[in-house]
Amino acid sequence: QQGAFAEAISILQPIIDAPIAPRWLDPYERVYGDSLIARGDATARAKGFALFATMLAEARTRTQRLEAAKRLANAPEISQRLEAAHVYVSAGEFVEASKVLATFASTADTKYNDRIEYLRARVTLATDTNRDTGRTALLAVAKAHPNTRSGRLALMHAARSYYSSGEEPRHAEKKEAAAVIQLR
Repeated sequence: QQGAFAEAISILQPIIDAPIAPRWLDPYERVYGDSLIARGDATARAKGFALFATMLAEARTRTQRLEAAKRLANAPEISQRLEAAHVYVSAGEFVEASKVLATFASTADTKYNDRIEYLRARVTLATDTNRDTGRTALLAVAKAHPNTRSGRLALMHAARSYYSSGEEPRHAEKKEAAAVIQLR
């Protein structure tokens, strides 16, 4: 950890590249990945973030997922930062999730727009004292993206929020034209 990243990489690479990595190698993989990211050149950084993405996919515990998410939160790839935000939301780490979601400036032009909106709505539901704000955000995601996984998850979380609170969704009264009212 004293700047000897190249040396750490050369020592750890043969171990990490072994066909079957026993679980006792997890701490060494983290050091190797951190060394690759700290090295500075783009190829090594990409390899380091890819290693943490793999570690996240293979993680068996909450701690392992959060460790990998911590590194991926700073990744240049949108998809990797989005995975980190998802881990934080799923783990109930909403402050960290908010920090990662704040890195997505404008989402209008990305293919990840539905996932970003969904995660932001989940954070809102969990952190805003007025639950209706989060529920409204989730329902907006479900309506805007009905045929996506994010849309279905948003609808599910909104329904679960209503159910767990014992409340019914409030529907706005329909404003009918005077001519329709007279026909009744």
